[in-house]
Amino acid sequence: MPRHRVRKVILATSEDEARAIALEMAKSMTMEAASTMAALLDAYRRVIDAAHVTADTKAGYIKAAKRAIEHFKRHPQKCEEFDREEASEYIRLRLLDGNAANTVRQEISVIRMALRERGLTDPYETVELPKGRRRKFDTMRIDRLKALLETIEGPMGLAAWLAFGCRLQTGEIAALHTNDAPQEEERLHIRNSVGQDGKLRQARRPRTVSLSGNVLRRLRTHEFTVMRKDGYLFGTTGSYANPQVLARKWGAISQALGLDMTLNDLREIGGERPCI
Repeated sequence: MPRHRVRKVILATSEDEARAIALEMAKSMTMEAASTMAALLDAYRRVIDAAHVTADTKAGYIKAAKRAIEHFKRHPQKCEEFDREEASEYIRLRLLDGNAANTVRQEISVIRMALRERGLTDPYETVELPKGRRRKFDTMRIDRLKALLETIEGPMGLAAWLAFGCRLQTGEIAALHTNDAPQEEERLHIRNSVGQDGKLRQARRPRTVSLSGNVLRRLRTHEFTVMRKDGYLFGTTGSYANPQVLARKWGAISQALGLDMTLNDLREIGGERPCI
């Protein structure tokens, strides 16, 4: 059967409208051509960018899309093969990397919208989504948690206390340098953070926190071991740490202690307390 090329003509009332129509058609074709989840989400990210929503909503969706794209670059996945099992595996790996449940839910929302836009089946319709943990703990449970954290020595013990006691994010912990904790000061300067893409950048909320008690003691003990290297507190000489590696190391310790908490969970639980 002979093939015939069909040309579609769309009339626009203005040059701006013509440009907008051309842009939408180009985006649609890009999504249709995407064969991997990373490519699909990258195409959908441009759709979000052109959407008529508030700036804050748009920024949130785009950030979630970028995080999901980075994940699928590390774990390549074809669109047509993203089924219920792969959707569940995405949740497991993202939580294992130390991401909070709400963060993962935001990413899933974008993934679902992209799949539907492409006309593909949404596997998350039959997958249980991660639930956020309760933020408030009673005093007795907090005391028990602190007692367990006291038993953890070494770098990961310090990391846990920085999250729990000082509300540092995992990326901020990974970026800490000896220069951020001057010996003559009882303060910690949060200047940088390591993103999901593994790149060092300025912290979203640069700040200085006062240190005392447990955190200060552990910081000075650990800092002494890396002081001569003049390097990063949780990385190798001259290199900052990978937040995903920190999250996995903490995950193994947390599981062994029966805590079942990520570093971000510790940060949220200890959020209303001063740096201790």
